[in-house]
Amino acid sequence: MLAREPLHAGYISALCFLFAFVVSYGLDRLVGPFDRTKSRHRLFIEAVLQFWLIGMIIFYSGKVISKMAWCANTPIPMMVFIFMFFQKNLQTKVNYLIGHF
Repeated sequence: MLAREPLHAGYISALCFLFAFVVSYGLDRLVGPFDRTKSRHRLFIEAVLQFWLIGMIIFYSGKVISKMAWCANTPIPMMVFIFMFFQKNLQTKVNYLIGHF
């Protein structure tokens, strides 16, 4: 049984990556590119709302992946890392806000 655990961990990791890749790409395109003409206040509110939406997506996707992987827990920290890796527009927005606070 011990030999299956690394395979199962790899399976869960692959599911997390595939889901995050597809959904993050769609979300990033939906939100659109960083717009420097918006006020810092508006950019901050947009970033907070994006993080709220991402949190909900990760929460529910964790439940779906757990069912697909036949396990009790999905490694949520890994999901967060993978998901945020693909959020290029959000990363640009947050870096701009940090640099102009």
